[in-house]
Amino acid sequence: MRKLLFTVLLLTMAPLSANATFIDAHSPVHFGTFSSAGPGRAQGIVADSDFSVSGIGIYGDLVSQSFDIVVYSSTDGHSAGAILATASDIVGGTGMGWNDIALDFDFIMGNFYVVNWRPTVPNANWGIIEYYRDNILPHTVGPLTLLEGFEGYNAQNADNFLHPRLRYITAVSVPQPEIFGLFLLGLFGFGLLRRKHS
Repeated sequence: MRKLLFTVLLLTMAPLSANATFIDAHSPVHFGTFSSAGPGRAQGIVADSDFSVSGIGIYGDLVSQSFDIVVYSSTDGHSAGAILATASDIVGGTGMGWNDIALDFDFIMGNFYVVNWRPTVPNANWGIIEYYRDNILPHTVGPLTLLEGFEGYNAQNADNFLHPRLRYITAVSVPQPEIFGLFLLGLFGFGLLRRKHS
């Protein structure tokens, strides 16, 4: 009986699983899919509510190499300021699809940011990516509003009319159904044992 009680207690302390949710950020107007992405492609955004990410990805067919995600502060979403966070990883070489880099970062409501995807070693031919038009921005997607598209290794050029398709990966803790099923089974067994002894 003590063993069963101990098992039930362990089940109640079992960790929650983290299921990722994705914020697919781009304007509604698709421009096309092209190579020659330049030394970097970025989005200027404002956070409409607090949200945290565990990674950021770009949609495209990338040449396998090291890439950076760089998050800059901004006063208005139309120019990049100081670097707030950066992460690097080798991605690409898998065909057209999402390429994600792990990055833990908290976006704060009301703050402006520029989020840049670039090759770690500057080069202009790092793959084929999807482009969307800036001319209907601002455009709200979930907890953020897109304001601007950028080109450049340091997101220095906002004088273009396109932005990349990025996704912001958030983690939401949810209980695993099997954990609660085992917990209920343990409680049922514990109840049966108590009935037998009384």
